[in-house]
Amino acid sequence: FHKLSLNILKKANYDYRIVNENYLDELIDEYFNTNAFYNEVLIKIIYKYFKLYVFKKIRYKKILSSKKYLELKNTIKSFIYYMNSNELSYKWNELINYKKYQKLLLIIYSLYTIYMNELSSSNLIDFDFMIKKATDLINNNKVKLLYKLIIIDEFQDTSKSRFNLIQAIVNKNNSKLCVVGDDYQSIYQFQGCDINLFINFKNYF
Repeated sequence: FHKLSLNILKKANYDYRIVNENYLDELIDEYFNTNAFYNEVLIKIIYKYFKLYVFKKIRYKKILSSKKYLELKNTIKSFIYYMNSNELSYKWNELINYKKYQKLLLIIYSLYTIYMNELSSSNLIDFDFMIKKATDLINNNKVKLLYKLIIIDEFQDTSKSRFNLIQAIVNKNNSKLCVVGDDYQSIYQFQGCDINLFINFKNYF
């Protein structure tokens, strides 16, 4: 999917730079080490999340090297990738009102906003945006593809953004589509795959 998207962007002469694979990791670390301390609301949320009701810098620094912080960082990354790969940015207003996880969701939303703004201001694209942009170029007739036969393996691990790309190609070319998959082998939900696209395939094609 990514190679196909890159070929589409190249064909349309789209100017881009691919973001470093560690970029989000580094941004999250910077956020918890420095940026968050300039926002009084966020720092209170972070204190409560880590149960630092009386803040002690030494204890906080120790937490940032702990297993709990690593788990939190992986959760944030997975959440952001999932939101982007399924094009769910419009859901944020609904999510951050979910009281049970509101503190965590507010932290994630803050990081999501920073990440997306950084990509935009630096003319960077990640893998999810790469696919979305390729889809937009096809739908807006900025690039012409002549694929008549499309075969997709492991279709159970397809995300909404990948699905939209294939649907755009099929619609523009009246292509024939064959997919292969097994719902019992779906393992990439954390990366944004939506098993419903596989199970309800006949509702879409």
